Amino acid sequence: MNKPVIALSMLSLALAASAGYLAIELEAARDALARTTLASATASDLALSKPVFGEAAAALNPATVAAPPPGPAPELTPEERQASWRAMVVAKLPETREVLENAEKRELLIRSWRNGFRQSYPRIGERLGLSDDDYSRLEDLYAQQVWGAMEAQYRCGMKPACDLSNPDPARKEADEAALKALLGPEKFESYNLYIDNIQERRMVEALRVALLDAQPVNDAQAEKLIANLGETRRQYTRELEQRGASASTTWSANGSFVISNTSVGAQQKYDEAAAFMKMQRERAAQLLTADQLKVFTQRADDFLAQNRTGWEYEERYPAKR
Repeated sequence: MNKPVIALSMLSLALAASAGYLAIELEAARDALARTTLASATASDLALSKPVFGEAAAALNPATVAAPPPGPAPELTPEERQASWRAMVVAKLPETREVLENAEKRELLIRSWRNGFRQSYPRIGERLGLSDDDYSRLEDLYAQQVWGAMEAQYRCGMKPACDLSNPDPARKEADEAALKALLGPEKFESYNLYIDNIQERRMVEALRVALLDAQPVNDAQAEKLIANLGETRRQYTRELEQRGASASTTWSANGSFVISNTSVGAQQKYDEAAAFMKMQRERAAQLLTADQLKVFTQRADDFLAQNRTGWEYEERYPAKR
C-alpha cells in the first residue's frame, strides 16, 4: 500500500484549512469568493507535486516573458517546494491560530470536512459494507483527523527546523490506529486501497460517462480497470524507488502518467510518460472492448499531447524565478 500518498491526501486538506475557514467566512459575507478558491487550490498544489484531487494538467504562469503568451509554470525542485510551502504556512500562522482558538469556526470547519469527505469519496461506505452508524463515525473521524493535522501543522510552522511534510509522526500513528479500530483490519486495507486508487477511479468514472451511449463500461469492468491502473502506478513507482528516484504523478479525468523526478527536458519527460501510458493501455486492453479501448487511448493521447506542449514551452521559454 502506498501510505505516503494517503498521508499526503490528508495533509493537503489540512494545509488548505487556513484558506478553507476563510471560505466559510467569505461565503457568509458573500465577498471575495474567487480569491478564496484560488487560495485553496494553491495550498493543495504546494502540498503535492501534482495534486491528488486536481484536474488541471499544469498551472498557467502569469509571470512569463513579455513576447510569448502565458505558458505552464516550471516544476519546483523539492527544496523550492518546501520553501514555498513553509513561507505560505508561516504567512497564515496568525489566521490559523485564530481559527484554532475559535470553537464556532471549528464546528463549521468539521461540518465542511464531513461534507467534503462524502463528495470526494462517493459510495465508500457501500463498498466497505458499513452500517449508517459506522459510516457516520468514519466521517467524524476523518474530519477530526484533518483538524488534528491542521493543529500539528500550525505547531510545526512555529518551529523553523520542523519538517512540514511530517509535522507529527506520533499523531499519524494514532490516527491510523483509530481508523483501524473503527473499520477492522480487512476493511481498513480496503479503505486504504480505495483512497490510494482515487485518481484512477475518477479517470474511469469520466471514461464511463464518455462511453455511456455507445459502449458503456459495466460495474465489474470499471472496478477491475481501476484496480489494474492503480497497481500499474504502484508497481512503476516501486521500480523508480529501487533506482533511487521518486515518482512525479500527473493526472486529470482524461488520463494520467508517472515519470521520474529526475527526468529533464521535454523529450525525456514525454518518452517516459508515453512508456508508462503504454503499460496502462496494455492493462486496459485486458478488460475493455476494442471500441472502448479506442476511446480510452484517444483521451490519454490528448492528455499526453497537452503536457508535451507544456514541457516544450517551458523548455523554450523558461520562466524567471
